Amino acid sequence: MKKLLIIFLIHTCTAFVAANGQNIDPFLEGAIIAANASENKNYANIKANQTAIQRAQEATILVVDKVNQIQSKIYKGLMQVSSVLRNAFQVKECLQAVNDIFSYESDMLAEGKRNPLAIAFALKLQPEMANKAVTYYPKNITL
Repeated sequence: MKKLLIIFLIHTCTAFVAANGQNIDPFLEGAIIAANASENKNYANIKANQTAIQRAQEATILVVDKVNQIQSKIYKGLMQVSSVLRNAFQVKECLQAVNDIFSYESDMLAEGKRNPLAIAFALKLQPEMANKAVTYYPKNITL
């Protein structure tokens, strides 16, 4: 079909040129027309490839955006877990301090049963120990 079209165009051009009195090489004209058709076909292929690349880039952008959203949610979740673990560790430290205080109080009472002067000494030191404990722990606890 293309060959017939090319031959028809060549004959038409040669007839037109002959009518005008110009001399044109029909093989050169045919080669130019064939090259033009081939070039147009290649341009169409390039345009189709560019469209496919553009679609792939748009799809990639959508996927990367979704991945970024998921990563952001995971990061926020891990930050909350870290905060909870930090708070749990602080609660554990406070529990250990309370256990130590309870143990010391029990030791003071046991010693006080044997020596009444030790109870007086313990009662005198207890407010000071409580003040130091209250002063110490809020500095080390971050909420």
